Amino acid sequence: MRFCSFDLGAALEDENANRLREEDAGNFLDEDLVLEHELSPSELDRPASQSNAAGSCFPAEDNVPPPLTSRQRRNRRKTEMKRARRREEAARRDQEVQVSGYVLGCAKKAQPYTLDDFNAATLPISDPGWIGKGDAAPESLPKAQELRYLNWNGRDTVALLDGRDRLWALLGAPPPGAKDWGKVNEGLVDAFQKYDESSTFSKEDMQNRRSGGEYGLRDEGVSFAGGKTKPGNIAVRGIKNRAALRAFSESRYLGRVLGHTGRLYCTFANKLARESRRVFGELKAKFPEINFPSHPSAGGNCWAARCLNSAGKSKLARVSTKRHADYGNWAPNWCCVTAVGKFDPDKGGHLVFWNVGLVVRFPPGCSILFPSALITHSNIPIQEGETRYSIAQYSPGGFFDEDFLSSADEEALRKRSEDKSRRWKEGLGLFTKWQELVRGDYMGQELGDLSELSELSSEEEEPPKKRKKI
Repeated sequence: MRFCSFDLGAALEDENANRLREEDAGNFLDEDLVLEHELSPSELDRPASQSNAAGSCFPAEDNVPPPLTSRQRRNRRKTEMKRARRREEAARRDQEVQVSGYVLGCAKKAQPYTLDDFNAATLPISDPGWIGKGDAAPESLPKAQELRYLNWNGRDTVALLDGRDRLWALLGAPPPGAKDWGKVNEGLVDAFQKYDESSTFSKEDMQNRRSGGEYGLRDEGVSFAGGKTKPGNIAVRGIKNRAALRAFSESRYLGRVLGHTGRLYCTFANKLARESRRVFGELKAKFPEINFPSHPSAGGNCWAARCLNSAGKSKLARVSTKRHADYGNWAPNWCCVTAVGKFDPDKGGHLVFWNVGLVVRFPPGCSILFPSALITHSNIPIQEGETRYSIAQYSPGGFFDEDFLSSADEEALRKRSEDKSRRWKEGLGLFTKWQELVRGDYMGQELGDLSELSELSSEEEEPPKKRKKI
């Protein structure tokens, strides 16, 4: 199904202009997470709130775990050495993001859902072109009764296309042949419950501008936003909280989700994945102290950070978001949201794409990848007595600005100011075209260098040949 009226290029250009105005005024639209290097060791080990709510089932933070035995210390050292060797091997591997023939074959079987009245070029992007523009004005979005409904079965992977053949979002079903994927969802529910029971949550941890209710939010990984001078590790306060987060990150069920969503990203958005890996590698070389989120494959990180949305101090996890855009993220990049829990997807948990005028059924155990900095989105709340958690993987836009500034000479910096209003077109060129994918050119190599896009406007693009709608 095509979305011809949704123009991704125009949206990127609009967001680009707004970002320049905000930066010229000295304002920052990015999220302002606290980084580890901004805190003293004592502040980092102390939770944001020392006291728990009356009657809380969560442990007090001063219950420090017992010291490790000599055998446990030896085993930990061996594990750390093995991980270090795997990281070195990953660093020596070719930086090119490749996709196996089997995965590509599965991708070709995905169902294209084309919105003829949507052009991804119209999505809102800031003037510098690195991040989103901000939350869209309510009056610019369609009314609830004007939204279309996509009854996604959660079994078939569906590629969402705009009217110009751009693959702007992906409804990611479980891996083909993974008959035990229901156990992955159940295992993650158990892991989330243990994580909540072992953690403490402050008032700030229970709600932010996106929250559709009270639930626990905790970020991990690397950030570079809110006017920071350099990237850094996101601070997780409290020894117990870091231990709980580490235990959750080591869950084999989480590992399966991370591996699968990474393959979806590298297959359906290969140019974005390659650019992300390139920037991450260069930033790690320049700032060796930063640590990207854990991943089952050494060097396999596709996103710089992830956010766990859980019950927190609430009795049940009822995660949903208000209408918002994650404008601090890298503008053209896909974030990945994975729904976890026990709820009826016909009655709640749907993902709403407001710019596009689309409501998508979102079953537990499935993932949706989309440019969250550009698409204003929200969730429909679940029913009473149900549970819904989510895992969001994302990359802040500041990384990609830092990558440019770190290697730019004086002439490049001068041109940056002149060319920033056109940078959104380069981001537009990182989206996969559906016909590239079906002919096996998932890397988009036949299109030539991306610099060719700098001379194009959205009006100059040739629309693809019409084909049967699905």
